[in-house]
Amino acid sequence: MNGLGDRLENEVLVSGFRTEEYNRALQNVGNEAATGSRHTKGEAIDVRYTRAFEQYLDENKQSLREQGIRYLVHGEGSDKHIHIQLA
Repeated sequence: MNGLGDRLENEVLVSGFRTEEYNRALQNVGNEAATGSRHTKGEAIDVRYTRAFEQYLDENKQSLREQGIRYLVHGEGSDKHIHIQLA
């Protein structure tokens, strides 16, 4: 994602591309999976992250936005992750 991948050294990929069918299956069991999810278009990833990665995002928020990258923190506790998508 526009060089952002260089920063994903110690993070854990939780979700990447998924089919519409898999996305619906996630919804059917109560998981957060939006209809029309950017994951189904290959334009989003979810990662569990380190504090260093969170700091990188915070420090580079404007630059990332200018590159068309948006992110949002989801979940809590051990399920906490960052959803990163192309704008």
